[in-house]
Amino acid sequence: MLSPWVLAAVLILLAGLLTAWIPHPAVPGGFSLAATALCFCWLCRRFARRRWPRFSPPWIALAAACLWMAAQRLLVPPVAPVPAAQELAAWTAAALISLLLANEIDISRGLTRALSALCLAAGAIAVWALVQGLTSHGRVFWIWGPGIPIARVW
Repeated sequence: MLSPWVLAAVLILLAGLLTAWIPHPAVPGGFSLAATALCFCWLCRRFARRRWPRFSPPWIALAAACLWMAAQRLLVPPVAPVPAAQELAAWTAAALISLLLANEIDISRGLTRALSALCLAAGAIAVWALVQGLTSHGRVFWIWGPGIPIARVW
């Protein structure tokens, strides 16, 4: 059975996926804030119980990429600071969520199931995007027009 932390992380990721097409800057900010807050609470609980998180080499590489991006944002001011901050927040939230999931999912059994479910979900999203992109005439979920003019909504 999945822990409440994993379920909360999955719900945040699904909400972020369903709202990724909305161009308002508050939407990706809300996703990043929710993911970061969840991971901060998870880390505080682990530290309070004196259980340190396990850091795998792929996670260390992802965290290093986030730190490199943060250093670039601090040393070289970007032309568009809001999208740059949103990108940094999304990458940081992704690194934290991956740390939470890597520590909370049972590697022997849960990872196989989780990876199978992830592959099935990614395949379903790819098929959905292809069908929607070819049949929706530039609308999102066949209902709404996107806020910014784009040729295709994938």
